[in-house]
Amino acid sequence: MYSEERIFEKPKPVVKVCMKTKELEFGGKIGAFLMIFLLPATVFYLLLMCTQKDPSVLNFPPSLPALESLWETRVFGVFLLWFFLQALFYLLPIGKIVEGTPLLNGMRLEYRINGFYAFILTAAAVGISLYFEMEFSYIYDHFLQFAVCATVFSVVLSIYLYARSLRAPEQELSPGGNSGNIFYDFFMGRELNPRIRNFDLKYFCELRPGLIGWVVINLAMLLTEMKVQHLNMPSLSMILVNSFQLLYVVDALWNEEAILTTMDIIHDGFGFMLAFGDLVWVPFLYSLQAFYLVKHPNELSWLSASAIVALNILGYYIFRGANSQKNIFRRNPKDPKVARKYCLGKLVFYQCFLYINITQCVLVCIVQIISICISPYRLESYSHSNWKKPPGLWLVGLGAPSKLPWRYHHGSGLVFTVWDQPHLTIFLCHILYWFAYSSRSP
Repeated sequence: MYSEERIFEKPKPVVKVCMKTKELEFGGKIGAFLMIFLLPATVFYLLLMCTQKDPSVLNFPPSLPALESLWETRVFGVFLLWFFLQALFYLLPIGKIVEGTPLLNGMRLEYRINGFYAFILTAAAVGISLYFEMEFSYIYDHFLQFAVCATVFSVVLSIYLYARSLRAPEQELSPGGNSGNIFYDFFMGRELNPRIRNFDLKYFCELRPGLIGWVVINLAMLLTEMKVQHLNMPSLSMILVNSFQLLYVVDALWNEEAILTTMDIIHDGFGFMLAFGDLVWVPFLYSLQAFYLVKHPNELSWLSASAIVALNILGYYIFRGANSQKNIFRRNPKDPKVARKYCLGKLVFYQCFLYINITQCVLVCIVQIISICISPYRLESYSHSNWKKPPGLWLVGLGAPSKLPWRYHHGSGLVFTVWDQPHLTIFLCHILYWFAYSSRSP
């Protein structure tokens, strides 16, 4: 008799490889290529239009400023100072560390949740700056130059991200930006979670420099309005816009952990789309209402303001409830908080709460629009002598001038300020596409 020696081998972990992207978004390769130029063009067009006396998009755009006036080294230095200050706050060893969703290789990345602390430190820095009487109107005076600097920085960052993704392992690539086409992958982002040691570039840019910068820009616009309009206190419209958008930013930072289950983190790579969106689109277009109000004041009655506040509270209540339950479900579909209510599974849950979430997006968007353009047209006794057709009146279908007892009082923001609606529509279509894609995935 002899004993046979058996050799047992440890099973190797199964590592899933990111498949090539076959279903392309944004019109495919050509659409992504055009978007690289269309997005910056949209930002600068709207910013230039907003500086006009009559900022209706139906009017001809103003002539482009001289190229040398669009760049100033000092402005770029201020932008870099802001970016690296937020990076410093991000690296501070404060706040809890949580794990993200599982990656293709089964690992979970760790994230430090300290965005709200960064906001508090930023608020303290801004307070100190105001105490020493720093002119925040500098941001308004050089707003277009700041946008140019942020665009240049986002392009350089995107080139770096694409170059480093060429050396990234297959399992670290994004499922939506691995098509093999250089322009599509550059736009969508090829690497899912690019990191420099423990510094997560995508996660940092998602909330810090752009979102907190949005609040600082709004504050700068508020102070500039008081200076330009010679006011002792901000206008009611400016206060509402600042308050509503501040609430949104504070909510995002307070619930920072929930961002780890969003499509930006778990699906989209970090490329030009997110880099430009985080560093340019969010701070410079989301602050468009405040930028508009600096030289286009809008008077609101307290009754109108109360109705607007009530509508915003309703929108925020839906927003917070829907997003909180989505986050719980994504992390643990069997959680009792959602499993009892939504026992029909993932598809029913997402169908219900996706549409609820879209409803609140539209609702909050409408609130911000009517805060600044609810009263550009006031009812008055009609006479041909005081009639002037508001730009954009035909677009919204209000009828012929002879049938309207309205007089046009000041620069029309009716068409210009509803920019949020088409922008929101495009954004929500992207969400719906991702929902349809994820619901087909195993």
